[in-house]
Amino acid sequence: MLWFIMAKNAGKRNFIAYNRSNNWVFVTCYDATATPKETFTEEYCRRLIDQSLGKKIPYNVLSITTWNTTPRVARHYRSKLIRHGFVVGDAAHCFPSTGGLGVNTGLGDAHNLVWKITAVENGWAEDRLLDSYELERIPIAVENSRQSRLNEKKVHELSRAAFGDNGQSLEERMQDPKARSEIQLALMDNYNHFDSLDLQIGYVYGKARSPHRRAGHYIPECIPGTRLPHAWVYTADGRTISTLDVTDYSAFTILLSGSLQRDNRRPLDDVSFPAKEVYLGKDIIDKDGAWTRLMGLERASSAVVIRPDQHVLGRVTTIDELQNLVNSFVLCSSYVPDHEKLCGTDLQILAE
Repeated sequence: MLWFIMAKNAGKRNFIAYNRSNNWVFVTCYDATATPKETFTEEYCRRLIDQSLGKKIPYNVLSITTWNTTPRVARHYRSKLIRHGFVVGDAAHCFPSTGGLGVNTGLGDAHNLVWKITAVENGWAEDRLLDSYELERIPIAVENSRQSRLNEKKVHELSRAAFGDNGQSLEERMQDPKARSEIQLALMDNYNHFDSLDLQIGYVYGKARSPHRRAGHYIPECIPGTRLPHAWVYTADGRTISTLDVTDYSAFTILLSGSLQRDNRRPLDDVSFPAKEVYLGKDIIDKDGAWTRLMGLERASSAVVIRPDQHVLGRVTTIDELQNLVNSFVLCSSYVPDHEKLCGTDLQILAE
């Protein structure tokens, strides 16, 4: 998928396979103050590509474009003028391509927003719920933009380590024990560039990320705001499925190991929002019990409430607690924090 080309005096270049058989992207860095964009004619770009490939092969150039890798995140994801207008994906944030965090961040935006629009349109949530979209997603974009920028810096440092300051070839540098050690250290320093699972699925809505946590150090947990942890479980007819597959994208999923206490004997059908009950031991079977313990569902009177976007809303033991928990979110979003506090003071990368 991704091929790094490192050659002396060539800077950082990449080939990205959009489709390995017939669609590739060639990327090269350039200094806009020294090289005007008009330089990038098809003839010029073909020379760069041929040089990077090491030989000439037939190909068609479909398009040539330039872009700036400066990270940018919108201050607001919901329009202050058009209240039903929202920005998602690249319209909300642009990162350096290093690390590939932009696509998944954009998918997370849509994942967060679409069920909230559905809830408001169907009348079981207040319009204020839509304000929680930017409050939850902006801190994620800020964190991912920081990591993308750091990845960009680290990969340039790797290029400097590979060729040094004396115009040596990579082969010559690798024969020098000291230089080889520098290259190995620079490679290891790019670890988070290629392993960022915790940034991709380990973020927690409403909780600031620890500055000491590695981008790839994903720890499944069941606390409000975290994504429902994946595990392989079995259905009643013996099929293997992911725990993520039991959720309903247009309803709250209630994971239970037993029946909730019925305050005033009210059935679950009386709640004011769409809900799906999933019983452990009946609808899904967790054979070794590890996921059940992780979710805190070994007690029969406990239930975990999962939002339609597969994030944990909280834990309840009664129907009244369930109704109150969901109401606190969909009616007033009371637990959603201020995103500037979550992002810290480093907000100069945000743009109007």
